[in-house]
Amino acid sequence: MSKLREQFRKHGVVHLPNALDPDTLKVAERIWENTLDQPGPGASRLYRERLMFTKNLKSASELPQNGETGLFYQELGNLKVQNLMESLVVRDAITSIIHEIFDSNKAWFSGHQVFLKEKQTPATGWHQDISDINAYGDDLAVLWMSFDHVPQEGGLEVIRGSHTGPVYDSIYGTYRSQPVPKIENNRDAYDIFRCECFPGDLILFHYGSLHGGGATADFRRRSMALRFTGPNVFEGRRNAKKGSITINRSGQFPLPVTSTIKSSL
Repeated sequence: MSKLREQFRKHGVVHLPNALDPDTLKVAERIWENTLDQPGPGASRLYRERLMFTKNLKSASELPQNGETGLFYQELGNLKVQNLMESLVVRDAITSIIHEIFDSNKAWFSGHQVFLKEKQTPATGWHQDISDINAYGDDLAVLWMSFDHVPQEGGLEVIRGSHTGPVYDSIYGTYRSQPVPKIENNRDAYDIFRCECFPGDLILFHYGSLHGGGATADFRRRSMALRFTGPNVFEGRRNAKKGSITINRSGQFPLPVTSTIKSSL
């Protein structure tokens, strides 16, 4: 087992400095820009504790403006950038990592999400991406990147090992069996990963890893998450009985087969 795969399986999170070459980073940033220029139905903004969806915005002028403080904007799966996205996820900088952590030449791209946090935006609450899908398994990975320098205190935070624990209630209203623990009340009790992040870095984490985003006091943070699945993914809950069926991959984009699986660490 490669060191990268071992760390991903054990901790549910890995930081990969300088993982993206300049050309790949440029394509990714272009996708981020195009998504904000052409928002789809999955876009929303949180401003002063009020959530607004794109369909309720009267004009593009109501979308995020550079320098607007206290704003958190996100969009999930904008199809208007699909062609550009497919050109990104087949690049070797992406596929070599995904194939290595899955230890397989079979992998699928399942979607992307863009984020914008302007200055003076509060922290994002702790949550798991797996809470909103009916699937479980080892091969569920998110690649998170930032297009700005992000200091440690304002970046992504992930609780190491939490991907092997319970699946908690979703922050979007999908109820499992128990609410997310009050982590902020007892941070010292958890093994929290956090790091300074630069453009070109990747943070790789499991769908089941509890994570959140730090507050942005005096800087803005433009970021994007790419989600992938591998062969070891099944439909149902994590504690499902044996015999669960392989996840339905309709709508997922297969990554090209690579002839080599190399270690990134």
